[in-house]
Amino acid sequence: MRTARSVFTLDGRVTTGNPTALDLHVRAPRFAFQEWSGVLRGLKNIAVDASFETSVKGPVNQLATDLRLAGTGGSAKGHLTLDTTVPGWHGAGAVDVERLNLARWLNRDDRPSDITGHVAFNLALELGRRFPRGIYTFQGPHAMYMSYAADNVRARGQITAAAVLVAEADALAYGANVTTTKGSIGVDEPFPFRFQSTAGAVDLRRVPATVPVPRVESLLTFEYDVSGQFGDPFIIGHATFARSAFLGATIGAGTVGSIDTREKPLRFSGDGGIDGINLKRFGEGLDVGWLRDPRYAGTVSWHFHMDGAGTSAAALTLGGDGHVSIAELFRGTLSDADVSIDIDRSTLRASYNGRLDDIDPAVPFADAKLDASLTGSGSVTATVRDLLSRPTTLPDYDVHGTLALRSSRVRDVRLDTAQVDATLRDSKVVVARLDVSGPRGPWKRHGRVR
Repeated sequence: MRTARSVFTLDGRVTTGNPTALDLHVRAPRFAFQEWSGVLRGLKNIAVDASFETSVKGPVNQLATDLRLAGTGGSAKGHLTLDTTVPGWHGAGAVDVERLNLARWLNRDDRPSDITGHVAFNLALELGRRFPRGIYTFQGPHAMYMSYAADNVRARGQITAAAVLVAEADALAYGANVTTTKGSIGVDEPFPFRFQSTAGAVDLRRVPATVPVPRVESLLTFEYDVSGQFGDPFIIGHATFARSAFLGATIGAGTVGSIDTREKPLRFSGDGGIDGINLKRFGEGLDVGWLRDPRYAGTVSWHFHMDGAGTSAAALTLGGDGHVSIAELFRGTLSDADVSIDIDRSTLRASYNGRLDDIDPAVPFADAKLDASLTGSGSVTATVRDLLSRPTTLPDYDVHGTLALRSSRVRDVRLDTAQVDATLRDSKVVVARLDVSGPRGPWKRHGRVR
């Protein structure tokens, strides 16, 4: 038989009866499935041109079928049993597929896939009608669907009228080991999904561009529950981390984080511990300008809780608190401190209540007139205007602090002990209280410091 798009030969016999039985062999060097939809309605939505060889034998409700096919929708080879008496047909068996593209078989360009492996199935095929339904198992070296890909895939589950359900699966995805205990992908627009999984050794530089995460050096291990959709995409996710690495810092076990990109602007939260944050490296990796400022060079280790929204400097809002175990900053050390942070419209408001050793305030304020080496404990609140949007100078800072100092220095004055209550505003320091003992004897002072 020759047509404009197909060439095939058919030989064998048909035995009429109840049911009809077939013993046929088909060789098709060229076959356009849609061209034959007038004969078999189920072929109308299969946008595949292929060559194939197949044999079918048995009653039409239990046709033993051997298939070898290669074409624009990938290739397949295997054995299955067909029931052609039900609408859309039913099939059960096992097939080895290579580069299977469901977009072609479903005539839906918005459902691309690239699947290679061994599939065992028992499905209502729903040819030309809708997505197949039934149970499946899969094992193969590669599987991609809707631009998400994985290697060394093993999976089993069920396909319903609404979704592909995953009962369990494991794979290597973008260099990470992923084990899924429950998952689903909707078969209709907007293609909703949900996965409950564990991921190990995730490097964020390798994840798909559609996932809203920073592409930075990392090695993350975490359990996650994520839902969202591929059409008009968004994700809502929650993760609990095992000990992990992020831009050289260590994320503590039990740290949790969440993200919701459905909200505009996106929302996020976190709670846990992270040690060894190199502020300059974080600033470069996350493209945060003020963290790259040499004034803030150093490392921080702390336990935190925060909630935020937005990603740009202008839109970011962030509120949180925590406890700093140690921070190497400003030529000295901050430690054992309770802290709070609030960012809104690029302006930072923060508080600190804890220890300080050899801290030089001239460093953060970039003003040599504040040269000092402060050791003791203190409580400080600060506002830094436009910190996220432009370089800051001393007039941008409003600071109030009460300090109990020992073995310290202010400019060239040595202090054995000091009680300080002072405010920095409009580039001026106003001292409400200054009680000092030192080599020059005890003395007190208040007022403006020039």
